[in-house]
Amino acid sequence: MAEKDTTEKVLLSIDEVFADVINVFAFHGDQVISPTDLRNDVVMTTYDHADQLRSRECDVSKFWVKGGVRILLSGIANHSAADGDMPLRVIGNDSASYRGQLADSSKESARYPVMTVVLYFGEQEWDKPKNLLGCFDNWNKIPDAMKPLIQDYRIHVFDIPRMNPEDVELFRSDFRVVADYFVQKHRNHRYQPRRGKMKYVKQVCDLLAAATGDRHFVDKYNIIAQAKEGGPDDMCEIVEQFIEEGKSIGRAEGKAEGRA
Repeated sequence: MAEKDTTEKVLLSIDEVFADVINVFAFHGDQVISPTDLRNDVVMTTYDHADQLRSRECDVSKFWVKGGVRILLSGIANHSAADGDMPLRVIGNDSASYRGQLADSSKESARYPVMTVVLYFGEQEWDKPKNLLGCFDNWNKIPDAMKPLIQDYRIHVFDIPRMNPEDVELFRSDFRVVADYFVQKHRNHRYQPRRGKMKYVKQVCDLLAAATGDRHFVDKYNIIAQAKEGGPDDMCEIVEQFIEEGKSIGRAEGKAEGRA
């Protein structure tokens, strides 16, 4: 599980890719956030409260900095299965960051908001709550007069497999390959890669393997990387390796049947 969590994070931890994902989902592809304006946040931020160590965890989180000022802390969480506790997790992550700002007096004059988005890669539509109040089974037992006094908290889940193909084209980084893969598999039940040199083939294969549970992407990458300096240039080479392996298996099975 630890290896899976790590490999899912590598591609999105690249500033170019992180900025691309936020620009697409927040600004419909407009290049508002530049990779050069991003600063890494510690993956787990800790602070002391009542003699206990609390922590905030997020798959990848980065500061958006302009003119030396922290504008925003943005976090991305990856999920391959719908999680009914996700609103609780997100509010816990975000509130821990705010609590950390309170604990650090040196940042008293430079407060910044926190934003967390969830990238969902599941085969089925997200069918779990997207707001805090939806997490409570006993909500109908709360008196109606009291309900307006209870704060809600909504999360933003971006369903990658069910994106419009036109929106996939808004991505400018190698995350477009990831989104294209899931959209094609959802719509056509097959994947036809497109030619085009990629910068982060290994990281894309790692994320696909982690999100789908299929290590063939990584295995095929490693086979090509051993035979070719620099490794494969795009996903077409990965798929061609799948096809070549299929042919080899077919030939072996044919010979076995002939001998029988």
